[in-house]
Amino acid sequence: MAEFNEEDAKEASQIVEGLLEGGFRTPRAAEGISIVDVEAHAREFNEDLSVLERIGESVPCLPLADVGPVPLSLGEFAFRLPFDRLSRPFPRDFIYDRFAYRMRRLREERDEIVFQSPSEARSTFLRNAANFLANRIASVRQWREHRADAGMHATLSMAQYLGGARMTVPGCAFEVTTDTDHLNVYWSGAYYIVSNYFGHPTSPAKGTLQSGTYVFGVKGGAYGSAVQWDTASVVTLPGRPAVHLQY
Repeated sequence: MAEFNEEDAKEASQIVEGLLEGGFRTPRAAEGISIVDVEAHAREFNEDLSVLERIGESVPCLPLADVGPVPLSLGEFAFRLPFDRLSRPFPRDFIYDRFAYRMRRLREERDEIVFQSPSEARSTFLRNAANFLANRIASVRQWREHRADAGMHATLSMAQYLGGARMTVPGCAFEVTTDTDHLNVYWSGAYYIVSNYFGHPTSPAKGTLQSGTYVFGVKGGAYGSAVQWDTASVVTLPGRPAVHLQY
């Protein structure tokens, strides 16, 4: 794990604030750093806030070990339609009613979920996403200076920004093991819970991720079609090369 400094934290905070304000072009991230994940998640989180404020609801959050409550994407428990559909009276009202219903069910069925006001959740997202990105900035800087000792021995091909050309960025080879075989594994940044496919089948599932702080979950078999997150297993990369989930 690379220790980020005050300058890294400031740069990361400026980037995330820009994303939450609805547009990001400057300041630009350094070479070798892709922020497509944070960029996409900030956009989705803003959409969540718009819906929740419209229906008068708080923001659902999943508490993570060593991190605290983290906003949970509405798409994790309710079908997400293209956001531009909300610009029309129909199906806008139907969609709002459906989200309100799903929020009521969430409160009744998921005791582990806590709730924050939209403003508190926005501050939570900003703080945790900035820490996530600051770690990435510091890790890539260390990789450029000391490649052999930086803990990132794999590469990924991805855009630096959404819609941009692909480039090669350093990554961390990682594997996930579970108590149960033949499960699908998903990852999420530890600032906004949204499922991203990692690999299958366990055990182990192997993949490559950029540096950052992550939580992992599974679905399939006895665990059904919804991702079950192991909230006690929060991992910062680069660091240890594997995690075991209690599923």
